[in-house]
Formats: sequence, structure tokens, C-alpha cells
Amino acid sequence: MNLLLIDSDSCGLDIAYRASEAGHKVRHWIPKENGKTSRDGFGFSGIERVDDWKSHMEWAKQGLVVNLYNGPVTKQLERYKEYGFPVFGPSVKSSELEVKRQSGMQALEREGVKVPPYKTFNSLQEAQVYAKRSDKRLVFKTLGDEEDKSLSYCAHDPEDMVWRINSWIEQGLTLKGPCMLQDFIEGIEVGISAWMGSEGFLKPRNINFEFKKLMSDDYGPATGEMGTVCKYVDESKLFTETLGPMEAVLRKLGHLGDTDLNCIVTDQGPYCLEFTNRFGWPSTQILFASHKGDPINWMKDALQGKDTLQVDQRTAIGVLMAAPPFPYPDDEGEAQGLRISGIEEEWNNVSPWQVELSEEGEYLTTGPYVCLATALSPDVHDCIPQVYATCEKIKFPNRMVRSDIGKRLEEQLPKLHAMGYEEAPLW
Repeated sequence: MNLLLIDSDSCGLDIAYRASEAGHKVRHWIPKENGKTSRDGFGFSGIERVDDWKSHMEWAKQGLVVNLYNGPVTKQLERYKEYGFPVFGPSVKSSELEVKRQSGMQALEREGVKVPPYKTFNSLQEAQVYAKRSDKRLVFKTLGDEEDKSLSYCAHDPEDMVWRINSWIEQGLTLKGPCMLQDFIEGIEVGISAWMGSEGFLKPRNINFEFKKLMSDDYGPATGEMGTVCKYVDESKLFTETLGPMEAVLRKLGHLGDTDLNCIVTDQGPYCLEFTNRFGWPSTQILFASHKGDPINWMKDALQGKDTLQVDQRTAIGVLMAAPPFPYPDDEGEAQGLRISGIEEEWNNVSPWQVELSEEGEYLTTGPYVCLATALSPDVHDCIPQVYATCEKIKFPNRMVRSDIGKRLEEQLPKLHAMGYEEAPLW
């Protein structure tokens, strides 16, 4: 079929490549940044990069349009949906559950799903006053349309939060919207996700564990994720307690595609932290490595109310391979044009991201988020050496790889099983 990928987040090359390899005609739109055209996917056979997605909507009307992100384009696509265009992706209203965090938490509370206690504030100064009076460990998050999610901060102790907010104030930071201080909940961080079709959730649920910090043992700045462990399951206690009660709400909001809830699991049950209502990264690439059969037909079927997604239920792991100045913006193009060796030999275990194929047949980097190495195995313990064997074979200058993805689960998984969450993968 004709596939139009609307890729505002520059994370769709792997899907484009898989669809092309399966025989679909692929047109891939990535917005220009600072007037420059991204070279992600240039030279890849069967993928046509386009500059204007609107002029290709009619071409895709009998096929499929996949919106990978919940940014401004989502609002423009709402009108197309009204005229019968097959758009698989979030709606404006479902996006707000993620973008406006307080809306998401209030929606969870209305359905009886637990969230950590929190207070909201209109300024950093107001939040600082509360932090000074509080004798609790707190987590800072932005609300509203604040785009800089990197401001999320988990304090080490009550005084640490006061210091962190004060440092922002002294730097002259002004938020674009309100903020919150959330009580810190001691427990195990786990994500639960599912794909949403027009008639509700598709059957496979996915339990996942993110590794967000740049360096091993959770040191350094937060990133989108340096790696993730995922596992598809048929039944999930965590899903029943958290995401399951939100199905009718999400359908009413017109959501389609992936939805994920980040949770803290405790002896008293799970507390939900926030939604991700879009194709996540790098989770999408890891999940697609677990999918069987055609990579996109199941999305078209989901739009028509059918559940045809088939998955490999082994544990899957993904490890990001990045180039400096990651995790910071590559304003000077430092991470572009670096030669990548070994990637072609490991292609079945790699999800390309910011990669192009030169006329000379060389794979080159097009940005700092280079690729994702993946592996599947019955348990986490066996996944780890497999994925790092792939990482070792793929080389480019100054490659950055966190060396301990999955390892903390050796301690956490038995605890989850003891609390009754038997859907969690085995160590």
C-alpha cells in the first residue's frame, strides 16, 4: 500500500525501511530544522523523502498515513480524519493527556487510578516556597505546554529541591506554563503500554523498563532513553490496574496508536506518573523488532476495528548508540557525516535512526541519535550479551553506549514477581 510517514520527531526511519522492504511504497516527511533538510534515510532504496506532507495526503488516502508524534501537525490532521483519511496516530485531545501533564493526572484520578500526591504552582517562586516548607522528597515537573521536559528533576532530599529551584531562579529561567511538585514514591519504575485501534486496545500488552540517564548506574543527565527492556504479554495485572480503566476515555478522545503509562509499583499497588500518547522512542523500534509479519498492515486493520497484530513474546532489549554532542543539540553538525562500519552485517539486529547511505555505498551518520541495537531472548539475562555483541560490531567515531542496560532488573524482577506482577520478564 502507499504509506505516508509524518515524522515531526525524526524517529521514523526504521519503520520506513521495514515498510519498504515489505514492498510498500513509502513517502517520508521530516520537517526542516533551521531551514535545513534532514538527511535521515537519504540513499535508502524505496524511501522517498518529501518536503510537504499535505501534497501527498491524497496519494496516501487509499493506503495509510502514520503520524509518529503528537506535535502541532496533529491538529492539522484532525480535519483530514473527518474526511475519511486513514490517519493512525494520536488526536489533539489524547495528546493533551501527555503534553499537559495535569490533564493526564486528572483523567487518571477520575477513573480511580492512583497517582502520587502533587501540588501545582504558577511560578518557580511559588514552588520554592512550598519546597522550603515541605519536609518531603519531591519531584519537579513542568505542566501546560512547556516543551522542555528535561527540566524534570527528582531531588535527593528536601533541601536538594530547594537548591535546584533556586538555581533556576538565579539563572533567570521563566517557565512557559505552570509546574508541579510531586511526592516521591519509593518503588520500581515500570511502563505499561498497548496499541489502540478504532474499537479499543489491541490484545498484546507491553511491559517495559526504561534506562533514562546518560551514564551507567544512572549517573549523568537525563536523556530520552539510553535503552529499554520490553516484553509483550497477553494478560497483565499492571495493565488491569492502570491503563485498562482508561480504554473508554482514550476511545472517546479519538486516540489511535501507542499509549503508555509510566508507573511506580509499590507494595500498595501502582502509582501512575504520566502518559506517552504517541510512538515512543526507542520503545517503538524495540517493539517493531518483536512484530511478526507485515510491519504496517496491522495498523490499517486497527483503523478498521480489527486486531491482526502478531508479536514475538520473548523479552526484547534495545540499546542506543549515539554520537557527541548527544544528549545536547548538534548545532554545529559535529555528529554528521561520520562513517559507520559493521552496521550492514548486523542489519537484522539494528534499527537505523539518523543514518544515510552515500553514493559510494558508505553508511554515514546524519545526527547524534545514530541507531539502536536490539536483541530478543527468553529472558533478560540472555538478551544483554546478545545486544552488546551487536554494539561491539558497529563502529563510528566517539560512539556513546551505556554499558548496563537491563542489569538492574536482576534485583527488581524478583520483587515484582513477589508482588504478584508475574507478567514481568524473567531474569
